[in-house]
Amino acid sequence: MAGRLQRPVPESGPGWSLFAYLLPYVEQENHFRSIQFQLPIAHPSNAAARRTIVDIFVCPSDLGPRVIRMTDSGKPPADANVPMLLAEAGVCSYAGVLGDGAYEQLPFSGVFHRNSRVRFTDITDGTSNTVGIGERTSAFSENSWVGVIPGQETVYAPTAREYDPQRPSLRARPAITAVLVHVRITSGPPNTFGNSPGSFASSHTAGAQFLNMDGSCRFISSNVSRATYRALVTRNGGEVIGEGEF
Repeated sequence: MAGRLQRPVPESGPGWSLFAYLLPYVEQENHFRSIQFQLPIAHPSNAAARRTIVDIFVCPSDLGPRVIRMTDSGKPPADANVPMLLAEAGVCSYAGVLGDGAYEQLPFSGVFHRNSRVRFTDITDGTSNTVGIGERTSAFSENSWVGVIPGQETVYAPTAREYDPQRPSLRARPAITAVLVHVRITSGPPNTFGNSPGSFASSHTAGAQFLNMDGSCRFISSNVSRATYRALVTRNGGEVIGEGEF
């Protein structure tokens, strides 16, 4: 879908994510009530809430740290910069789908964006043909369910094949990628070596699990064509996806 690029939006907080707002719907009502949503994620009053592990947000195959570091790689980020700690938070093995456009492209083609509201009627490709959430294992990049802290970047985890200890901020991605992933024409399928730390990746060898917007799940192969992969992450592209294409 054609769109216009905006200047990068400074993250001002509070920054809570779609996963934080899902808590009451996954039997985490008490945890949801413990969060002071009017305060920033990194505020001391939210320390206990943000460090809580929410089991449903962690893939059983994701065996990395359960409390991860949310970090800043500098302004502007540089490959050789050592990521500086902003806060610690509970890990998340999943990320929302931004679509196939640039981070700040409006209108966006996926299901989620900053401060967005997408209705089922906006998913004209069909809810069974549109993915809303996908896997991103902490073995690839460490991210949290809580959301985005101003100044944060997404970087490769030390366990990622792409990690370079001499360049610990290699290919650092902006704060929005802490909770959202886009699939562009240059993006490889899940688990492709060399994908940016903001990509979908899993601890499985053949692909990754994705949640469709009808509530069902699908496993997308690492051998999926780029065209099909991009079609699955858009909600209104009008693509026709055949059986067995992913």
